[in-house]
Amino acid sequence: MGFGYGAKMSQYRVRPADLPGGGARRQVQMLSAADKQLVSECYARLAAARHGLIDKSPLELDSLFAPPENRVVGYQSGDALAGYMVFSFVPGGQDTFLINDILVKELVYESPTALAGILAFLRSQADQIRQVVFNLQDDDFHHLLHDPRDGSDYFMASLYQQTNRQGLGIMYRVVDTRALLADLSAVSFGEQDCRLRITVRDSFLPANHGDLLVRFAGGRPAPHDGGEPEVAIQLDVADLSALLMGVVGFRSLHRYGVATISEEAEVGRVDRLFRADEPPVCMTWF
Repeated sequence: MGFGYGAKMSQYRVRPADLPGGGARRQVQMLSAADKQLVSECYARLAAARHGLIDKSPLELDSLFAPPENRVVGYQSGDALAGYMVFSFVPGGQDTFLINDILVKELVYESPTALAGILAFLRSQADQIRQVVFNLQDDDFHHLLHDPRDGSDYFMASLYQQTNRQGLGIMYRVVDTRALLADLSAVSFGEQDCRLRITVRDSFLPANHGDLLVRFAGGRPAPHDGGEPEVAIQLDVADLSALLMGVVGFRSLHRYGVATISEEAEVGRVDRLFRADEPPVCMTWF
C-alpha cells in the first residue's frame, strides 16, 4: 500500500554496572502526576528540535503516570526538567522473585548532562536488578556502555557478539509528492542546486503516480510542470517515503537496485540532496 519503513527499534539489555556512573545522580528526583506540566514542557522542547517526534496529547501524558507499576524520574535543571524517564520493574525471567529487571518505557533528555544523570541513577540500582532493558531508536547507544554485549552470549559470523535486537514497526507514506515538496519550500535539501525529475510508482493512489519535475535552488524545492531535468530518478512510493523521511539514503536504494537514475555519475549529488542528519524518532504508541 506504499508505506515505507521507518527507523529500527533497538532493544539493549545492559547490566547496571556497564552504564556510565559519572553523572549528577543527586539531581534525579521521583516525579508524580503533579509534575505532569514539567514533563510535558520537557518533551515539547525535544519534539520541536528532534525529527519525527509527535506532540503528546493530554491522554498520553496521563498514561505515563496512570499505571501503578510505572515509575517516573526527572533530571532537575533549575525550575525545569532537562530530561525524564518512565520505567517499571519486571520479573527477570527466572522462577524466583529475587531476580528483576528495569524496563525503560520512555527516555527523554535535552542534554548529555541530563542523560548522564539518569544513567547514573540506573547504575545505582546494580544491587537491586539484573539488567536494564532499553527500547530505543538509537543505533549508536552501545558506544555509551562499558560492555555492549546483551548477555545472550550469541555469536554471529563466528566473531561478532550480539549487542542488541532490532525490529521494524513505524512506517511512513507520501500521499501527495507535489504537495509535500511544496509545503517544504522553506527547507533546504542539502543546499543543492538541481532540476530533478522524480518518477513515482504508486499503484494504490493513482493521483500520486507519475512524473514530477522539482527545481532545487539552494536546496529549496519548487515543483514545476514543465522543463527539462538535469537528472531523473525512478522509485516506488514506499522507497520515496523512506528517503524523504531520512530513513535511508539514495545511494543505498540505488545500490540495491530499487531506485534508478538517468546518470550514474549523479548518484552522489542526489544522495546529498536527500541526506538527513538523523533518522526520525517516534515515541508515540498507536
